[in-house]
Amino acid sequence: MQSGTTGINTVRIYSPIKQALDQDPQGTFIKRFVPELAALPVEYLARPHTMPPALQQHTGVRIGHTYPAPIVDHVTACRAARERIAAIRRTAGALAEVDRVQAKHGSRRSGLPQTSKDKPRRVNAQANVAQRSLWPEE
Repeated sequence: MQSGTTGINTVRIYSPIKQALDQDPQGTFIKRFVPELAALPVEYLARPHTMPPALQQHTGVRIGHTYPAPIVDHVTACRAARERIAAIRRTAGALAEVDRVQAKHGSRRSGLPQTSKDKPRRVNAQANVAQRSLWPEE
């Protein structure tokens, strides 16, 4: 359910920066397991790529030289992933899978409507979700 693969829950795409700030506010984990960042001030541990050039020079952590620059823009990648997932989740195959999972694992006391066995669901008649790939080979 956390990975969003059941189809009955909200799609969760976590921000690595937010998780680092929330779960490791003092940077203890980062300093231990990413020792090349240990010299950074706490406010830059979760996002070292935002350090001003003077601070990079001072700490010896130069983004793109001694420490890699980000390879993706998380906000853009997250938006694109959400759009692709939403499109797939609207397919007939995906909606049928939602019904299957809800029937097997859903709460009977949740107040949610029963599966399509009781009430047919209107769906967008697209290709079956099993035939589509989230990350097609290009």
